[in-house]
Amino acid sequence: MSTHDISQYCTELDKNKKDYADKFGFHYLHSHCKFYTYKHPAYSKVPFIWSGLERGFDRVIWVDMDVAFTNFNRNIEDLLEPDYWLATLNEGDWRFEVRSPKLKERNPFYLCAGLIVIKNCDESRRLVKDWISLIEKDSSNDLLGEQTIFNRLIRERYELGVRLCTEDEIGAFSEDGWFPRRSWRPGDLTIHLSAGDWYNRQALFVHKYLPQIQY
Repeated sequence: MSTHDISQYCTELDKNKKDYADKFGFHYLHSHCKFYTYKHPAYSKVPFIWSGLERGFDRVIWVDMDVAFTNFNRNIEDLLEPDYWLATLNEGDWRFEVRSPKLKERNPFYLCAGLIVIKNCDESRRLVKDWISLIEKDSSNDLLGEQTIFNRLIRERYELGVRLCTEDEIGAFSEDGWFPRRSWRPGDLTIHLSAGDWYNRQALFVHKYLPQIQY
């Protein structure tokens, strides 16, 4: 999704996602409109994810506009094998110190909601419905507000079956902005360009990272 005010700066990032979708036979959808007109655009990802589940797609992959695919030899759907129903980047314990009784390895985690791979199943549908419900009850409008709610839900109700991916598995943030553990390396599945205005994010992608994509 890219709202109209930033769309002119997202053409190459959008094309990257479309090219990756075409490579693996995915149905690519791109919206320019916010679902929640009164909230930050990041909140609108959740109804769009729900729409994909409701339309009956076996998998729904949400990709923020500032995320790009950098290894076209790896299928992101493989992250759900063998028996996961959701996969996303675990940014680690930089924000929360969480000890879950559900896991044998009681690792703290904080999950990034900028790139999510979801299997269409009862568990994922319940999660997304709960996510929407909490967003619509929440009066805040923070940039990471929807991500905070997502993490709370996973920790409290939905941890089993969720793949807490490493950067080696799902990709990493660029070294040009903030990153929690390690920055992007050639061969990573994706890169997250999280810093700077949109003009500079796309320029950085085109001039620095686009030439390093593996096809």
